[in-house]
Amino acid sequence: MGMDSCFSSLSKTTSLCFIFASRKSCAQIVLVLFAGLCVSGVSASGFDLTLTPTTGSFRQHMGSRAPELISEPPQRVFYLGSQGTMLHCITKLTHTRISWRMSDGVTAVEEVEGLRTVLANSDLEIRPFSLEQYRETVHNTTYFCVATNPYGSVISSPITIIPLVGDSVGDWTLEVKSESARLGSSVLFTCVVPEHVRPYVDILEWVHDLDKSGERYVLTSRGQLYIRPITQHDHMQRFKCRAIHRITKEQKDSPSASLFVAPALQAPPTSYSTKLALAYRTVNAQVGDYIKLVCFIQSSLPVSFTWNHDSSTLDTRSDVLILQNAQTFQSGTYTCIVQNDLGMESVQYHVSVEDPLKLVSQSDYIFEWYRDASVVQHVSKTSSALAKMHIPEVRVEDLGIYQCFAYNDRQTVSGRIQVVLSGTTPKITESFSSELISVGSQVTIECSVFGSPLPVISWYKNFKPIYQPLENPGKISTNQDRVTFRTLTMSAYSLKSSVSLSNVELADSAFYTCRATNKAGSDEFTEKVYVKGGPLIEQMDSQVAVAKRQFLLHCFVAGYPIKQIAWFYRSQQVPFNHRQVVHKNGTLEISSVEQSDSGQYECRAEPEITSSQIPMLGAATSTVSVSVSFAPELSPLVLGKRTAGQRFSATCFATVGDSPILISWYRNGVIIEKVNKFDIDLTSTGALSIISISSLASYHSGNYTCKAVNAVGSATSTDTLSVLEPPRFQIEPKNSQVVLGERLEVPCVAVGNPAPSIKWLRQINNNQEDSDGSSSGLEYAEIANDSDVDENTYFQLTGRNLSSLDRDLVVSSRNGSLIIPRSKVKHKGVFMCQASNGIGNDVSKSIQININIPPYFGIGKVEESVLLDTTVVLSCEVFGDKPMSVRWGSRDPSLHALLTDGKIVQSDSSDSQLSEQDLSRFTREMVGKSDPISSTVSRLTIRDTKRVDSAVYFCEASNTFGKSVFNVSLTVLELPDEPENVEVKDVESDSFRLSWRTPFNGNSPLTAYVLSYKTSDEDGYTEVEIPPEKTETLLENLLPAIKYTIFMTSQTAQGRSNPSQVVSVTTKEAEPSGPPRDLDAQVVSSTAVNLTWKSPSKSDRNGLIIGYEMQYVRNSSESKRSRRDAQLNQVMKMGIDHEGSQSTSQHAMVRNLHKFTDYCFRVRARTAVGLGPYTNDVCVQTKEDDVELNSGGMGAASEANGIITQYKVYCDRYRIRLDIFMTDNQS
Repeated sequence: MGMDSCFSSLSKTTSLCFIFASRKSCAQIVLVLFAGLCVSGVSASGFDLTLTPTTGSFRQHMGSRAPELISEPPQRVFYLGSQGTMLHCITKLTHTRISWRMSDGVTAVEEVEGLRTVLANSDLEIRPFSLEQYRETVHNTTYFCVATNPYGSVISSPITIIPLVGDSVGDWTLEVKSESARLGSSVLFTCVVPEHVRPYVDILEWVHDLDKSGERYVLTSRGQLYIRPITQHDHMQRFKCRAIHRITKEQKDSPSASLFVAPALQAPPTSYSTKLALAYRTVNAQVGDYIKLVCFIQSSLPVSFTWNHDSSTLDTRSDVLILQNAQTFQSGTYTCIVQNDLGMESVQYHVSVEDPLKLVSQSDYIFEWYRDASVVQHVSKTSSALAKMHIPEVRVEDLGIYQCFAYNDRQTVSGRIQVVLSGTTPKITESFSSELISVGSQVTIECSVFGSPLPVISWYKNFKPIYQPLENPGKISTNQDRVTFRTLTMSAYSLKSSVSLSNVELADSAFYTCRATNKAGSDEFTEKVYVKGGPLIEQMDSQVAVAKRQFLLHCFVAGYPIKQIAWFYRSQQVPFNHRQVVHKNGTLEISSVEQSDSGQYECRAEPEITSSQIPMLGAATSTVSVSVSFAPELSPLVLGKRTAGQRFSATCFATVGDSPILISWYRNGVIIEKVNKFDIDLTSTGALSIISISSLASYHSGNYTCKAVNAVGSATSTDTLSVLEPPRFQIEPKNSQVVLGERLEVPCVAVGNPAPSIKWLRQINNNQEDSDGSSSGLEYAEIANDSDVDENTYFQLTGRNLSSLDRDLVVSSRNGSLIIPRSKVKHKGVFMCQASNGIGNDVSKSIQININIPPYFGIGKVEESVLLDTTVVLSCEVFGDKPMSVRWGSRDPSLHALLTDGKIVQSDSSDSQLSEQDLSRFTREMVGKSDPISSTVSRLTIRDTKRVDSAVYFCEASNTFGKSVFNVSLTVLELPDEPENVEVKDVESDSFRLSWRTPFNGNSPLTAYVLSYKTSDEDGYTEVEIPPEKTETLLENLLPAIKYTIFMTSQTAQGRSNPSQVVSVTTKEAEPSGPPRDLDAQVVSSTAVNLTWKSPSKSDRNGLIIGYEMQYVRNSSESKRSRRDAQLNQVMKMGIDHEGSQSTSQHAMVRNLHKFTDYCFRVRARTAVGLGPYTNDVCVQTKEDDVELNSGGMGAASEANGIITQYKVYCDRYRIRLDIFMTDNQS
């Protein structure tokens, strides 16, 4: 879709703002046209809704069928509990339903008996109540009203009702205190309203004895009475205030207060600072308000008043500044400067003017997006000017009316837009077929529909509505005589609707139409139901055909079968010319109607006789009278361009059209009434209407439309009137002053047609200034906007170079203001604002811009380092308007000394560490000239520098326009302190952890910590360097059960600190790392072996040896060994000295061994931690012993207990002895 076609479609639907997801370019343009809503990124898969609220009037964006609240209650409703209140919401369309919701915006309001009810007309009534009946959720809460119809829902702004009960409507009094003032000065009376009724009470007037007319009496915006100047006649006069309660309408007067007049006093002016709290000096207003600012000053001497708006000086020289019809650009700080011969005083106001239909400070707002009155997105305190909602993937559920509300504590702004997605129009999925039935029978026809949102189904007979529900809430059934309508919701997207006819009559033979409608569109199906019999023609009313247009005459014939339907005009059968066509269904179509087409037309239906079973009537006829009327036609409206001040008239004439013709005029779419604010005279006579203007002005410009209406149609003719007007200033530039470095904006607003262009010029040579700041005969050069003009282009356009001054100035393309983003000394001078539009003479105004220079410092040293016990000089060079005062001080709380005019001032701070002797080390001197151009140099000398002198010193300079501070950081360099709080923790057998606290570094960065340690056996220390950022370290690879001595030092570029305190630590024990020494085994007998050994070497003990473990093995050559362990705990008590000599051997006697057996022995040592390694095996053989024989008598020995060398055999009976000697390998 192209841009032109998009604009073409918009011109016909300016009251409708739809988003079609498949029409990207058009959707974007539609929303740009309605400033305040825009949509970006529209696509078939998603779109962004972006609300840029610039106006609160968004109703014009809605479709004509969408619900609309044209009236709703204010956002805060105060009411008396004894009277109750009524909340009204009014909608534009008759088929729109109003409902009410609670403060959550979701819960429906329910009736609370005797307290709250929703009336039949949809008003919400809060009934009168007593304190005992009070319910916060009923009487002091927030409500919403919701308007709903088939096209969606809209929700109102929150409506908070606040009951006034108890003190807020109870007794109240006013109070005015007597005042005293000096002759010639001024006085301020305040009407004190009790706090509990203050929000509801307005000050009406002040009543007093004197004539209150004249300029001496001013009623302020806060209801105070300001009188100036005080005269002798004011002495002992009495004053009282009168106020009204806005809710109860009760009026009251205060008691009278007196004014005492004292003699005049020669003194500088003073302000009412004690009476003017910040709340009274802060003015919050809306566009169009009347603002009165009073310069509350007391002075008996004559004074002069000067008002400044931000940095611009205003023309007003009175003590009262009036802002009529306030505008947002008038927001800012207003300062009243008062001077008399003895001094100066000022009063400052902070004024904020907000457009109630605009978001002025977006960061103060909370945004909420609603779809069909339900919250879909919440954005808290956005700093952006846009409240943006992104729908990444568009679904049918996203259809609806979207509203964006922006809330803050003062107002609510809203906008809304209707979203319609293409491709979601209803579709009739099942329809009925043509029926042929008999009189007296019954028939049901039905259709099924799919669509989203769920469509509404209506029924028509012969194209005239017979059933039109507002909505289809689930299942409904309606009876009308013999006709029953039923609608059943099948799913979220489908409906089924039916029409049942009982006791059918011939007249029921007709065309029936099922039409389904939702937000996205509609679909319909038409078919005829035939009733046997007839024919019968439906009565036709007289018709009016409009000349030059198409005209249709319907002839609805009931009955079946019908042979033919024919039309006759003046007894001649139609058609008889090319403009006439008779369709099969009996409709006569006449194209391009003429006057000759008027007259009587007859429709004739003839039956077709097919069977005697069908009761047929004769031919049926029906006539209809057709008259031809002419719709209005207008001659073209030609307005064109005119010049302001000229007389003007325009004629609208209906060249064609039946009388009576009503002609009306519109300007920019708004009707021009007989009496109007544009002084447009309107004269109408029949088909002629004339508008005339005695003196054209720019506000007469616009699109004018002449509209002629009669009974059959209307015609319009539109043209644009452009009133050319020479430029004139709406806001003249004023002489301005600004503090150096601050932003200055000088407004210059001109109006005219065409819109004037604004340019600013500066005076090239401004040495010849007049007293009022203007000059004559001097050359001006135009100021270029450096942001979008480069040097070469600028030279080609102007013939001069782009100066450095131009680079610092900006001419606003938005409002023509001259903007100095950051003022400099070179910006002082004369400037001219010139407005031109090619009509008449240009207008211009010259102004003087003055730059007030507060103190600022030249380039100086910001850091200074000095060695301990030396002398240092700190200096600062300051520029600025004179007179100038300079002082030195320190930001270190331990110093708290101020040095002013060469004197050292000791503060009362208990934290100060400076003694009188310390203060004598500081001296200060000033070097400079008194002329306004030269700089001033101030020096601070510190002798015999100490550690306490390390601090940040400031040089503070001040003059009338401000003050500035230059900081110098002084560092006194010395050796660092030793590490503090050195502690040992996490001690293990081979390591421990050391921690410490960072010491004073001597004002130099620490380069390392040095850890020194040694054992008691070592002569020298081992050093380990540790990174300066650490405050703990792990010392590893140490010996167990050894005592270590440790100390630490800090190191900087200046050297090493003194050692820290010495710390001793003994590592934990470990299991021995070596075996016992010199293990020996001595055979004592055939069953005992004596073992001897020495303790492990000292380096292998790793702690106190508390015992040994011995292990021996018998018959080591056998496959299976038997082992026996012995715990030798008693050995430890036998002279083992962990620290001493190991000359005494340890020993153990192993008994009960086998005789004449090989044994291997090994030993290991034990500490409290565990066992060490074994020694190498030492093997021996026990001694031989007697042979042990079997107890059974003569035979082999049971235990040899050695090597058998012989046997001796005794025979006791014969006393014979036999010796048998054994040799090797004998058994």
